[in-house]
Amino acid sequence: MNSPELTNVQRVALQRKRIAVIERSLAGVYGDERRTQERRLNAERLELISMLLDQGLVPAATAEWDLLPEPIRGGDSANPNPIVEIRLAARTESLGALLQRYRSKPDTAPNAEVLRNAAEALRNDKEPLAAISVLEFLYTREIDAGRLDTANFLGLAEVRLEQKQDAAAIQLLHRMALITENPFDTLIGASDLLERYKKDAEAAEFVAMRLHAAPWDSDAKLHAARLAQGEQRRGLQAAVATDPMATYHQRADAALLLAPATPASLAGTELGLLAAGPVTPNAAEKPYYVEARAKAAETAGDESTKLSVFNDALAIAPTDQRIRVGALRAALALRRDSIAVSLVQTNSGAFLPEAALSNAERASLAEQLAAAAERLDDLAVASSYLQTAINLLPQDQRAADDAKLKAITAEQTRRAQNAARQPVISNVVDQEHVVAPGILKEPR
Repeated sequence: MNSPELTNVQRVALQRKRIAVIERSLAGVYGDERRTQERRLNAERLELISMLLDQGLVPAATAEWDLLPEPIRGGDSANPNPIVEIRLAARTESLGALLQRYRSKPDTAPNAEVLRNAAEALRNDKEPLAAISVLEFLYTREIDAGRLDTANFLGLAEVRLEQKQDAAAIQLLHRMALITENPFDTLIGASDLLERYKKDAEAAEFVAMRLHAAPWDSDAKLHAARLAQGEQRRGLQAAVATDPMATYHQRADAALLLAPATPASLAGTELGLLAAGPVTPNAAEKPYYVEARAKAAETAGDESTKLSVFNDALAIAPTDQRIRVGALRAALALRRDSIAVSLVQTNSGAFLPEAALSNAERASLAEQLAAAAERLDDLAVASSYLQTAINLLPQDQRAADDAKLKAITAEQTRRAQNAARQPVISNVVDQEHVVAPGILKEPR
């Protein structure tokens, strides 16, 4: 099953053989051992159903589902893999009945984490309406059970927005601001959600409530400036840029939004430079000018200059993940493979920067890092990043990376086999293992 050269069809065939082996082993087995084997059989059949659903073979998956014991199919016994059942129900138009069963038998319903993962799996299956139904059930159940967390209200409000029930979503957000533990802290989250769905007027109301409750909140002022117009917007931006109590990043963001007008109080400072408009690399070459260097790198004409400026900024702020991503992208564009890989290496291994990136952007970075590691002949790191990219991509976009990963895995296997065939140089002629000619690399 782990052989890299296997096709999906071959993996399904092997999984069927694995199930057949377990079924044969049940003959003449009783007691605890039989129960253990039956649990294993059910788990392997559910895995087969998942594989069939991945390939769009719904009738075959349904046939395998019907072979499971009635207690699992009817919800009277714990399902070891409820996500498979939810995916199959969505494909066979029986998800409504399944969710109704969860309501009538709450003790057998999956927990919140499983339901969130199921919704994500449904989105990957191109079943967005089914995903919304699962999330609606989840958040409604949590709120009705008295779990009045902000995440549950925001989650259900987003479901209502996706269902085009705007009034219900806004009502939920107002209810959240009334009954959650820290109501004023929920207002910006509500505004962010509404802004994401192009409800700017409603979002501005929640920001205004936050500013009324916490007039010192610079993040709220920046948020309000984004939603405001004209002089009101510029006034809010200037207030944050000149506020000595605001953080460095908040003031820098406000100064960037003010461009190309510089308040007199910021003249001769980094914030004044940011507010004046485009920043050149030379102008940003001053001690501790991190944001100015980041801005200069973004507007630099060539990747070599970008990499140099980002590296200077990274030396000042090594924990700033935005800067690290900028340097990484420049190094990858220049094929500076050693630099690129070193930017994402830690003592615990390779990682992707924890910046605000989409899954598609993270997958693209992982693919480029895998290519860089392969050019450096570090196949372990290359395979690690390829696997990361595969996990981040939707099911229907994984074929190319799957093929690359299989090729790298095959090459790693070849090298391991050749290492086992090589002679060990010592003062004794006899070898502890059979020495054989090396296996040649197959052309790609």
